[in-house]
Amino acid sequence: MSSSRPVRLSTRALGALLLGALFLPVLACGKKGDPMPAPRTIPQAASDLKVRQRGLEVVAEFAYPKSTVAGLPLPGIDAVTLFALDRPVASAVAAVPATPATPAPSGTPATPAPPPVTASPAPPPGAPGAAFVLVMPDPREFALAAKPFLALSGAELASAISGDRITLRFRLPEPLATDMPARIFSVRTHATGGETSDWSNLAGLVPRLPPSPPADFLAVASRNGVELSWTAAPAGGPGVAGTGAIAGYNVYRRDAARTSYGAPIATLDATVATMADTGVVYGRRYIYALTAIGTREPLSESALSAEREIDHQDRFAPLPPAELSALGSVGEVRLVWSASPDPDVAGYVIERAEPDADFHRVNAEPVAALEFTDRGLSSGFTFRFRVAAIDKSGNLGPPGAAVATRVP
Repeated sequence: MSSSRPVRLSTRALGALLLGALFLPVLACGKKGDPMPAPRTIPQAASDLKVRQRGLEVVAEFAYPKSTVAGLPLPGIDAVTLFALDRPVASAVAAVPATPATPAPSGTPATPAPPPVTASPAPPPGAPGAAFVLVMPDPREFALAAKPFLALSGAELASAISGDRITLRFRLPEPLATDMPARIFSVRTHATGGETSDWSNLAGLVPRLPPSPPADFLAVASRNGVELSWTAAPAGGPGVAGTGAIAGYNVYRRDAARTSYGAPIATLDATVATMADTGVVYGRRYIYALTAIGTREPLSESALSAEREIDHQDRFAPLPPAELSALGSVGEVRLVWSASPDPDVAGYVIERAEPDADFHRVNAEPVAALEFTDRGLSSGFTFRFRVAAIDKSGNLGPPGAAVATRVP
């Protein structure tokens, strides 16, 4: 009968066993798992949607999406859908709150309030001529109730893209009812080969009968830029009955090569009827237009006025230099003058007249400096001098006042 004896491991075998146990989890971690899914191509939602009324047209504009929700470059979009939700004016607008009076500093007697001004009752919020703010619905309410209003794809979408902006346009019904509801909008874009974005911010307006566009709009090139003028829009015109006036004017300018206007280059008060556009460059063609503003926020403006095109070339001679002085010495006269105020002066032309003779040009090339020495003159005679400025386009201006000096 045999007896069992316990198995005893050597120290070396026991160490190898423990080392294998330690490396087992590491080896298991090297197992290849399922591949990670590719990022979804979902455009980043627009956050700058703006809506305005121009005449009987509504313009909605926002930035072209450039990235996905994951922050990756967006390959492009192939569709845009504008959603709309109509709400009763009574629940969609609120009157603009009055500006509170500034409290007097501590220890200073309060300024008494001015006496009330007798005026016609203000129109209710949403009525033509009333100042109001648009109250946006809860985004969840909008998402549930809004309906597709305008969808663009293909060539229609391509024509709506200009630079990094997308502009959607549609006409209001004619004749426009005076009790139109407030209309709230949001836009969603669809990625090429991908998915649809989330809702954009909400923007809206209350469609109104627009004011009449300004009349007699003129644009004239001048030394200082382009001079604009117009006849004020008629007070109490369509859409402003009850106010007797418009809110102001928007001035638009575009390069002649472009097909649409961007943001206005100026917004002016209703009392203004002229403007000088100094932000133009010689050698370019510009097109101008003007609108009358019915309400500033939400923006409602008239249709564009008649457009005016300007070929802005430098045909304007520079003004003459001033403060010309002459100092005669043996055989020569030194001339010094102040610069012409024109910014594009290339140099100066010096003219001299001998006794009982007409002026003639002295220097063949324009002088860039503000001084010149005329040498080789005969002693004992009195000479007259005058200086004119010439610009970089070759326009020679009129000479300034002449001075006379005797050469000893």
